[in-house]
Amino acid sequence: MHDWEIRSVSNLGDAGRELRNDRYLVGLLVHDREQHRPAEVDTFLRRHSHMQWVGVFSPRDLESAPCRDLVVEHLCDYHTAPSIRSAWPIHSAMRTAGRCCEGGPVPTTTRPAIPRRR
Repeated sequence: MHDWEIRSVSNLGDAGRELRNDRYLVGLLVHDREQHRPAEVDTFLRRHSHMQWVGVFSPRDLESAPCRDLVVEHLCDYHTAPSIRSAWPIHSAMRTAGRCCEGGPVPTTTRPAIPRRR
């Protein structure tokens, strides 16, 4: 990860501001049902559909049709928590960015880690 810069924000509003300030290739969305409803996340991801998104959801959240819809409609990959405790989702996001886009920078949301090429 030596040629990537990781940025992290704690909510969709901060993620939106970060995305307005820089251009990113891929974002890591760590879904937090207590903080954001699926409809809010859907709106956010539609607004930022120019980039690739990897999501992390609790197994319980994936039992919900609206959360499954987020995965199907917006994400190029997803993982179930507690995998966020490892580096796997970030590595997955970086691999996705490398496959999808050559050059240019990378964010996330709801505790996003934002890989960005230096």
